[in-house]
Amino acid sequence: MIKTRSRLVAAAAVSALLSIAAAFLASCQNPMATLPGDTFAPAASRAATERIRLVAANISSGNYQNYDLGHGLRILQGVDPDVVMIQEFNYLSNSAADLEAFADAVMEGDGHYWREAGAQIPNGVISRYPILEQGEWDDGSVSNRDFAWARIDIPGDRDLWAVSVHLLTSSAAVRNTEAAQLVSYVKGKVPAGDYLVIGGDFNSGTKTEACYTTLSQIVGVGSPYPSCTAGDADTNAGRTKPYDAVLADADLGAFATAVALGSRTFANGLVVDTRTFSPLADLYPALASDSGATNMQHMAVVRDFLVPVTGTEPPPAGAALAFEKSDMEAGGPAGLPAGGVISSVAHTGSGSFRYQKTVSSSLTVPMTSSRFLPPGTATKLSFWFKGSASGSAPGLRIQVAAGGTVVNYYDLNAIVSGTELRLSPTAGGTYPTAPISVGQWTKVVLDLTGVNWGGRSPTDYSFTFRVRSGSVHDWYIDDIRYE
Repeated sequence: MIKTRSRLVAAAAVSALLSIAAAFLASCQNPMATLPGDTFAPAASRAATERIRLVAANISSGNYQNYDLGHGLRILQGVDPDVVMIQEFNYLSNSAADLEAFADAVMEGDGHYWREAGAQIPNGVISRYPILEQGEWDDGSVSNRDFAWARIDIPGDRDLWAVSVHLLTSSAAVRNTEAAQLVSYVKGKVPAGDYLVIGGDFNSGTKTEACYTTLSQIVGVGSPYPSCTAGDADTNAGRTKPYDAVLADADLGAFATAVALGSRTFANGLVVDTRTFSPLADLYPALASDSGATNMQHMAVVRDFLVPVTGTEPPPAGAALAFEKSDMEAGGPAGLPAGGVISSVAHTGSGSFRYQKTVSSSLTVPMTSSRFLPPGTATKLSFWFKGSASGSAPGLRIQVAAGGTVVNYYDLNAIVSGTELRLSPTAGGTYPTAPISVGQWTKVVLDLTGVNWGGRSPTDYSFTFRVRSGSVHDWYIDDIRYE
């Protein structure tokens, strides 16, 4: 079933900047082509706000608190979330591949996830939008989970900090201690200008429990509360306790709006109980029996926010990059043997560019720009990367040239999966040899302020990815843009 809720690509990129995939694939017919990216709408057609759907989900149903049986997954797919603060985040073998597959299934596309390490019943965050930074804060009251957090690049000019929590059942006093610890962590880490949401299983007997009073220092905790189609705000399996919640700070809470699912609208948010939801078709593919599954102890909680989206002005002239085909296909300009592959995969609503090749020539150019023309206000160039480089010489280097002479380099081998990499230009040095293994989409930001342009005309600039003989590559790049 096709969902109709409109979305912008991550970070609401300005209209004339190209996604790498669109430009590369177009260049197969015209190597110098500069075409509008397939994910960027003209400024005049953009919405001034973007709906962000936030979900708290302690809805595991398998033995040993996992999502293997599919009940919780179907519920999440049915509510079409943007960010999920998930508890008891166990799935199949808990390998990176299994967890990524679960995140992709939740988002019905290319999902991003973060899951705390070494926990029996881990907390985590799943996002439709890229995760820029993530971590976990120690919960001093319990040994089998912590507080998991992620900084997310949602549309607009503010990041969203999502914190997934699972407080203890032991007593209200212990939960208040956990809340006080969490408040301290947030105050020490989250910038005041960003959005904050705390979601999950608070195991609270009432909405006036002390932990909520403590949390009110950083998020809104008052009524009105989300409820199910029958008007019940309780979230445990028996629908008698208000255990679960999605709590937003004042900045984000100011943009709270009704949750709309199919033909139904829920003014204060939704508690999802498939046993009572009607018409159930609006929660497809969820089944009526999912919320009543054996071992299902909680209901998901959904809240929507209409956040302002900025950056709708057209970019300065020349802001787009035009990429040549280079040696990406067998029989291309470099006359390479079979092995170079162009493929299109889903990422933030567009096609991504894939480089998949064992390199045998001494120095190979997977991709190069025909004109590298930063607009006058641009100080950075960013893109998203995912994949691996291995072999005897797995270095991956970006070079900037002026008039055919290489003037600066950026080496990507320090990249860490899920952690934004910021690079300044260097004048050269030893070619990087460290292997690369990046399992999650990771943002790379290149600082342009220190580039030695050498007094050349901007039309002489080029921007090139280089790899070396003896390396084995399988990686993707997407969403290249100026900042």
